[in-house]
Amino acid sequence: MPIARALPAFTLLALLACAPARPGIESLPARSLDRCGVTPPPGSFAGLDLSIAVHRATSTSRPSGGDVNGNGTVGEFRRSASTDGGDSQLAAQVAAVKSLARGVLPDARVSIVAWSGRMEAARRSRPVSSVPPQIASAFALLTSEPAEIDTALDRVLARGSLGAVDLTAAVVVGVRALREAEPPPGPRRRVMLLLSNSPTPLLGGPTLANHRTWLGGDPNDAFVRTDPDLAVAVKQAIRQGVTIHSFGLGLAAQAPAPHALSATATATGGRFRAVNDPVALDCALLTALVGGAPARSDGS
Repeated sequence: MPIARALPAFTLLALLACAPARPGIESLPARSLDRCGVTPPPGSFAGLDLSIAVHRATSTSRPSGGDVNGNGTVGEFRRSASTDGGDSQLAAQVAAVKSLARGVLPDARVSIVAWSGRMEAARRSRPVSSVPPQIASAFALLTSEPAEIDTALDRVLARGSLGAVDLTAAVVVGVRALREAEPPPGPRRRVMLLLSNSPTPLLGGPTLANHRTWLGGDPNDAFVRTDPDLAVAVKQAIRQGVTIHSFGLGLAAQAPAPHALSATATATGGRFRAVNDPVALDCALLTALVGGAPARSDGS
């Protein structure tokens, strides 16, 4: 049977994303989560299906502000990028996700998604559920194998930073990466949504005091008026029982909430965390999963 008939379309997309990549910067090692000061109760990750959406827009080539690769130097911003690629904002995300994956596997299953975006006009011209692979695609579908996650993240890193911001695409593909899997996803579904650009401010200020009532769809809600496509994608996530936790790095950590990134999490019953210390991003991810308090400004 031809492979195109034997595999779902999204699985084929994931396989294409995992095709041999051009050489990139060095692979980043996973750090131990023991330093985070968070002790997950026994069984915390059993039955957990986790989709992690790594932001790889052009801006993520900028330095993160930390020594992510541990080589003793901190990358500086020169010629629109970090002088040390291993300290870029993209590298900070990849290193953090590697560390988190090592901490939750093999009890949990993890999908890896990389996303960016195009100009606003291009996004508005297509249906919400239609996402070109150049904007967002899966590099690994729900797996409990650390080697598969490491390989997928190394490929994301090697492909580098390109594109803009399309949160709608990130949510759609992040949720889809929980659905298109064998065996079917479990009852505990989480999307970890990472962003390093400035998120879109909400029109009209604070909103979403109750994410369950918001699901009814108030057209005057600030979230709906700010980005109706993103609101549709988030409602689809809620209907599928998916909780989204969002994380702001760089400019996204400094932006005053509420904004589209924080509202995306709040609407699904998740939480937004501003992470100012890129080396502590993995600790913020872990804290979100075990239900701890929001990360402090240092990301712990």
